[in-house]
Amino acid sequence: SKDRTATKKNHTATHLLQWALQEILGKSVAQQGSFVGPDYLRFDSTYPKAPTVKELKKG
Repeated sequence: SKDRTATKKNHTATHLLQWALQEILGKSVAQQGSFVGPDYLRFDSTYPKAPTVKELKKG
C-alpha cells in the first residue's frame, strides 16, 4: 500500500540519519528512540555536548 511504502522510506531515513550524525559527530551519538509513520518520522538521540558551529555547517 501507499502508506506501507512511505513508512518503509521513513524507516530507511532513520538509519541514514544515524549514519550521517555519526559520520559528522562521531560514535558518541546514540539513538534513543524513534517514531516512524507514513507521513513523518521522529528521531531521538543523545550527544554528550552541544554540536559546534563547524559541525553543524558540515552537515
